Amino acid sequence: TQALLHSTDLRHWTLRSVLFYHPDPQVHAWQYLDWQFDGDDLIVVARTAWDDLLGGAHNFHDANYMTFHRIKGFRDLKPEDSPEGVRADAVAAAR
Repeated sequence: TQALLHSTDLRHWTLRSVLFYHPDPQVHAWQYLDWQFDGDDLIVVARTAWDDLLGGAHNFHDANYMTFHRIKGFRDLKPEDSPEGVRADAVAAAR
């Protein structure tokens, strides 16, 4: 799981939205994200462990992809915008 957090003072943080999620964290992950602002969007490159035609990553840390993502309008995201499947209580706790 990767989440977007917000702070105005770098001491107190608020969950804006979960960006990436998979219910099986043993062999799925996004790591070492590098990002830049592109207007109203956030562009992200991530080392990613995911399914492929060769059996997928051995574990969450043995990434088999580098993936690119564009998070449109990231400044307006809310916890409710998190991917389906994210635990409802985690999103509710962010409110």
